[in-house]
Amino acid sequence: MTRTLRLALSALAVSIGASCTMANVGPGAIERQTQRAVFRTSYDDVYRGIVQQAGEMKWGVLFADKDAGSVRLATPGSLGAWPDTIVVNFNTSDSGVVVLVRSTLGQSPNRKNVQRFLEALSVRLAPLTSPAKPE
Repeated sequence: MTRTLRLALSALAVSIGASCTMANVGPGAIERQTQRAVFRTSYDDVYRGIVQQAGEMKWGVLFADKDAGSVRLATPGSLGAWPDTIVVNFNTSDSGVVVLVRSTLGQSPNRKNVQRFLEALSVRLAPLTSPAKPE
C-alpha cells in the first residue's frame, strides 16, 4: 500500500513538474531565452542607465537593488503585447558589465520589448563606454 501511494505521488509530482516546465520547451522555446549584452562602463552607470531607460520607455520599476544586480520592470499592455515583467540582472566580469534581460512571458511581441530595451540601453550607455583594450 505504501509503495502504491509513493508511486502515485511520484506520478503526480512528475505531471505537476511537467506542466510547470512545458513553457520552456517546444517550438517557441527560443523566444523565452535570455538576451545578453556587455557594456564597458562602470557598474553604477549601467544600473543608472537601466532605471533611466525604463522610465523613458514608460515602464514601471517593480524592484531595483543595485547591490544585488537585479531590476524588475513592468511593461504596459498594448494591442500587440501583454503586460509583462522584464527581469534584468547585471554583474561585473573581466570584459565589462554583463547585462542579462528576459521577458517572463517570452512571447514574440514581449521578446521584442526586451530587444528594444537593450538597443536603447546601448545607445544610452554609448557615450560612457570606454574603448576596448588592445590584446
